[in-house]
Amino acid sequence: MSAEEREAKDKRNKKIIVIVLGLIMLLSSLSYAFLSFEGDNSNGGSSVVDTLTYNGIKFSKTNYGTWKFSASGSNFETKYSPEETLNISVILTKNIQSYSNQPLYFGIDNLEQLETAGNSEIVTNIGNLLLKYQSSCLTTNCTENVPIKNCATDNVIIFQKSDKTSVIEDEKCVYIKYNSGEAIRATDAFLFKILSVR
Repeated sequence: MSAEEREAKDKRNKKIIVIVLGLIMLLSSLSYAFLSFEGDNSNGGSSVVDTLTYNGIKFSKTNYGTWKFSASGSNFETKYSPEETLNISVILTKNIQSYSNQPLYFGIDNLEQLETAGNSEIVTNIGNLLLKYQSSCLTTNCTENVPIKNCATDNVIIFQKSDKTSVIEDEKCVYIKYNSGEAIRATDAFLFKILSVR
């Protein structure tokens, strides 16, 4: 096999991996949304097991462990309550209008940086408000076949493993920094901030 054939095969394999991962992300988001919003019923649907009022907003904990609430005229469902995210520093000027009818990109430079759980939590909650969402690269050193975007002009969310869980912005990019096992909790802190819950 020549070098050109090997390179073409590698590109094709990477393209297939990106498409498969994108489909997995989409399907997991859709199934999560379907299960999350099926509501109360006598055939095993969700029921409220606890309630919480935070900042004037009522949160209802379901029997499958998520919190449902309404804010900014829409319904949302998160894994954590706002009280469970209070120790996460969130420094943002963005709000939900920053994302409404705008494309949102998840910044990666290789597949190892893909944070599917955090991405799914965002897409499940605000995906219907977005113009579109997809993976993107931030540098020309990207190993994936996705568009290159930058913080100056594009809404990009970048998940980064870190010693300290926090959420910060740099121009139009938001960095969700998370310690091991904290990606969804950090994502929920981001969602509560842009929805003016906290």
